[in-house]
Amino acid sequence: MAKQLSRRGPRKHRLPDRAEAKRLGLTLPATPAGRLLSPNEAAKLLGLTGPGIKRWIRNGSLPATQTPNGYWQITPADLEAAVRRRDEAPRKRVLLFVHEPNLRNRLATGLLEHELNLIVPATRTDALLKLAQIHPNSLILGADEEGWDLAQKARQSLTLRGISILIVADHELSDQEVGRALSLRVQSFQRLPAGQPIMPEQIQLLLQTLQISV
Repeated sequence: MAKQLSRRGPRKHRLPDRAEAKRLGLTLPATPAGRLLSPNEAAKLLGLTGPGIKRWIRNGSLPATQTPNGYWQITPADLEAAVRRRDEAPRKRVLLFVHEPNLRNRLATGLLEHELNLIVPATRTDALLKLAQIHPNSLILGADEEGWDLAQKARQSLTLRGISILIVADHELSDQEVGRALSLRVQSFQRLPAGQPIMPEQIQLLLQTLQISV
């Protein structure tokens, strides 16, 4: 439950109304006026998580003040400015194509906490089109036939042959798969066991492997 803020003293900030929330791309209605935001409230407005908002605070992307008891408070104006900077800043284009839906969804959820242009095609045909049209900076692919095929297509492309490729799977790679990874100059492999949450540290390691700052 969100901590109730003291009512002493005048309020200098208000939350955006519904029109402003829509303009900002906020996914939930604005919180009642006259309140500051907690990280969890800001996260719900943006479709993120509390830890993701706290990461913005720690890296200086989102100004916030901390109360004596350790709670963070965010003004609506600062949140709006952070969203605008995030939208305007050039972002790395990462194409995520993993056939297994549970692994794909867990990865997408973790990656969306970071300032990336994340492309998640639904089919192999869509992935090939995005590869040719968007020219992503990095590929995160599943260790299945469609993933290996997409990696091969990227290596055969004159404009994408130097792209960073990471293979993810819920199992250890077989000797044959290791051979394919080496022949395709895959940067790294990361095992993400099925049924387990993907921790922020694992996402950070994944991005560092692709030479994307976190």
